[in-house]
Amino acid sequence: MKLVDAVSQARLYEEAGAVAISVLTEADHFYGSISDLENVKKSVSLPVLRKDFIVSVGEVYESRIKGADGILLIVGALPKERLKELYDVSLELGMWVLLEIFEEEDLELALELRPSILGINHRNLRTLEIDLTKCFRLCPIAKSSGVRWVVAESAIKTRAQVLELEDIGVDAFLVGSSLMKSSDPAFSLRELCGRV
Repeated sequence: MKLVDAVSQARLYEEAGAVAISVLTEADHFYGSISDLENVKKSVSLPVLRKDFIVSVGEVYESRIKGADGILLIVGALPKERLKELYDVSLELGMWVLLEIFEEEDLELALELRPSILGINHRNLRTLEIDLTKCFRLCPIAKSSGVRWVVAESAIKTRAQVLELEDIGVDAFLVGSSLMKSSDPAFSLRELCGRV
């Protein structure tokens, strides 16, 4: 994947109709940085999500200090007590939390926190396998359990996929790879949103 300037990319997405900006801050595998988050926040008017493998309270505070409006917490990557602690601290600091799940077991644990926002990732981070049926299985359960916004994550490439997922109750889409690989990411984003 080509490296891009986070600020330029964020501005491009804002102009193309994004409703929030996800900023990767993980350095070793995704070449992001906390300064990318800080710079993006100063450059766009949209809410900014810190997307990283957050495991400590210190990282939650750092996220807020650097301008994050929300953070990603991966349910399957954290012990239950730590997940609740990080979730609670995030809310206390005035941030929203995108709780990310991969499996049915993750959903059960996530629902104990009564989240407003739940991300269902089609890509299993352990195996990198894609399962596009996950939202179809898990979204109805999440919605009937009181989750207000369900976010479909990973492997979203076409407007047809977006429409199909909206039909089952998905509210938003976290799209990364397909936009980053596009020769015209602004057009690709408008296309996904049905604005072309």
